[in-house]
Amino acid sequence: MLLALKQKTCEKAEEDVGRHYRELEITAATRAAQVEALFNGLVFEVAQRKQALELMRRSEEQYRLLFETNPFPMWVFSTETHSFLAVNEAAVCRYGFSRQEFLAMTVKDLGLGEDDASFLNNLPGFTSAGVRKHRKKDGTAIEVEVSTQAIAWAGRTARLVLAHDVTEHQQAERALLEAEAKYRSIFENAIEGIFRTTADGRFLVANPALAEIYGFGSPEEFIRCPAEIGEKLGMDPGARDKFKYLLHVSDVVKGFETRVPRNDGTPIWVSINAHALRDAGGKLLHYEGTVQDITKRKEAERALCLLSGRLLILQDEERRHIARELHDSMAQNLAALAMDLTRVKESAGKLDRKSREALAESLELADQCGREIRTLCYLLHPPLLDEHGLAAALRWYVDGFTQRSGIRVSLHVPAQLGRLPQEIETALFRIVQESLTNVHRHSGSPSAAIKVFLDSSRVGLEVKDVGKGIPPWGHGKLVDGVMGLGVGIAGMRERVKQLGGELRVRSTTGGGVIVKATLPCPGGGDNGNPHSGRRRS
Repeated sequence: MLLALKQKTCEKAEEDVGRHYRELEITAATRAAQVEALFNGLVFEVAQRKQALELMRRSEEQYRLLFETNPFPMWVFSTETHSFLAVNEAAVCRYGFSRQEFLAMTVKDLGLGEDDASFLNNLPGFTSAGVRKHRKKDGTAIEVEVSTQAIAWAGRTARLVLAHDVTEHQQAERALLEAEAKYRSIFENAIEGIFRTTADGRFLVANPALAEIYGFGSPEEFIRCPAEIGEKLGMDPGARDKFKYLLHVSDVVKGFETRVPRNDGTPIWVSINAHALRDAGGKLLHYEGTVQDITKRKEAERALCLLSGRLLILQDEERRHIARELHDSMAQNLAALAMDLTRVKESAGKLDRKSREALAESLELADQCGREIRTLCYLLHPPLLDEHGLAAALRWYVDGFTQRSGIRVSLHVPAQLGRLPQEIETALFRIVQESLTNVHRHSGSPSAAIKVFLDSSRVGLEVKDVGKGIPPWGHGKLVDGVMGLGVGIAGMRERVKQLGGELRVRSTTGGGVIVKATLPCPGGGDNGNPHSGRRRS
């Protein structure tokens, strides 16, 4: 029995030992797993910290790279002391201070001032502080556009600043504003009308002078008037079409003169200049131009034209009067003198030799004076022009001119040319007279040709030589009728203008000059009627 009890006790002890061993194994496995988990956690945490440190290192490198290589000046300053904590290379280059000098300075040393620094401190987050004036090391003032961001720097509150030098931009802006102000002043106070329109002719801009020229109360009222450029500028359909055509063909119209009505219907004369503005690709953007009121000038030109016409008429009448007086008085007196001297010559046998020589010389002088007075009378106003018309007067004048000058002149007059109005015959004769005088004095031509032409509505003539032609400096002056030939061309042009005709003077390719005059003459010549359209003096 004792043995059995002992055996049971041993079995129970073994059972307890086995249970405790198993519990120890379980505890050991659990502790091992916990240790392994803790170890793995530590390894992971270390790895995470390494990764975070690497990211921080890379981020710092990137930040420094961005900070140091940024082309714009950048710096970090303390919000407490306003001293510089860091600056980049662009700031060193732009401001002229070394990095050590910067780090020994405060922001107020750049010219910002304490108040401005405090102002930067109070800005929220990342923001623009506008344009500030800074001072470089050499004292040069610059204008910079400042942007700033609140940051932490080495455990201190700080602000990161980026400064963009806008000095040239600001100067350009101020110059532009000044130019715009000057342009605006010129635009508003100009005495000429100034306008701008769209490509389809709608007005965009008009100055006060333009509104005043056309009788509107203001530029706005003028612009509101619904019409395109030609119509709003008052042109009649014909002038409007011509203006638009010229503008379309050449993009420029200069000195386009036309008669237009003001807003109240009053007619005025204006001179219009316009040009097209296009982009680099040639696309039409808009039109710009000026309008000048030339009514007073036109009235003065008309008055001058009437005066010039009257003076030409008076000149011709005075020539005619002088020619008649010379012919009727002096020529007759010389003829009587010659007759008396001839009677004295019949008794010359009673005179001594010297008296006879004086008598012969007196007769010769009297005859010469008579010829010269007759020539002068014909040059002033040939009687043939009044009595027989243009064709006969031209033939007589050409023959005399050839004898006096030695210049061969051919004359072609159409057989059907009859009598013309007196003012037309006089004008054409004077043009031939002046043209041949110019040939004799200036051209050096050995010959000249005159051709008269006419049709049912006009008559004209052409005088041509083969001389030196017009010198280069004289071509531009022909427009104004002024050359080294005196006032001859101007006189011819005025005569033709008075009669509503046209005078052209030009050099030919091979040398020489052509003078061509064309006059309106409904019906042309009248085949000899001595009174057709003639004004009796």
